[in-house]
Amino acid sequence: TRRSKFLIEIPMTVFISWSGEESRAIALVLREELPCVINAVEPFVSSEDIEKGAAWFQNIARELETSSFGIVCLTATNHQSKWLHFEAGAIAAKVSQSHVAPLLIGVDESVIKPPLSQFQLTKLEEADFFKLLSSINRANKEKVLSEEVLKRSFTNWWPNFEQKVKAAMDLIPKNQAPKVQRQDRELLEELLSSVRSISTELQSRSIFGSAISDQSEGELVL
Repeated sequence: TRRSKFLIEIPMTVFISWSGEESRAIALVLREELPCVINAVEPFVSSEDIEKGAAWFQNIARELETSSFGIVCLTATNHQSKWLHFEAGAIAAKVSQSHVAPLLIGVDESVIKPPLSQFQLTKLEEADFFKLLSSINRANKEKVLSEEVLKRSFTNWWPNFEQKVKAAMDLIPKNQAPKVQRQDRELLEELLSSVRSISTELQSRSIFGSAISDQSEGELVL
């Protein structure tokens, strides 16, 4: 007999949380560039990865429920956002605090207060950012790169990434007044409801899927 296995590699989702123009600009660079250094990750940025006409809250809630790592893009104007606090907490509750990384964008770590200060803060600097990528790599248990391979890839990748970050920031008007961010309280109340319903749905699917898998296991034996 011969057992055939059909393996589909599913990328690890990295949820990138943002609020405000500066934060979003860096989130978009991360979305584009992270898979270039760690191929097995799939970044999620709400402004780009939810189709027009789709249920926005349900999609956000589903991604929070299924993501394995979260990067929270923090700036001087958004680090107190309840929305960012919620998204970081939702991921940490599912995985662990070590899988949530607030990324400091032009803001000093001394101004970051709980709950975000309880996570391992990352500076947007080469040495510190490599530590972040190492954490993401280790979290992807299905396809971990060796430290040597990751370091080599990162060394080649960083100059282009740094340049794109600078270009993205240069496009943002310096005198731009901070915009009112996404009405945190209303968003959180609706999203909490969506998270609860989706969590129940995923648990039901997991139980059903296990039963189907047990029943069909013999079909893979030729």
